[in-house]
Amino acid sequence: MHNVEKSAFRKGEYVGYGAGAVWHIRRVGAGLWRAHPVESALNTITATTLRGVSGKLHLLDIKTRAIA
Repeated sequence: MHNVEKSAFRKGEYVGYGAGAVWHIRRVGAGLWRAHPVESALNTITATTLRGVSGKLHLLDIKTRAIA
């Protein structure tokens, strides 16, 4: 995954990049991953796999670039 990596500071968490933001990603239950931008916990992305979160971040990135 080109936009997700293991967090160097938080065990069990990942860091994602998309839509011009840095996202914290972690497992929140059996078969559910949640991502939220570092600046705001109000916007969230959920998916059943980490790869799914990566794909959604990638789509957000494409949409953000198309608008700009």
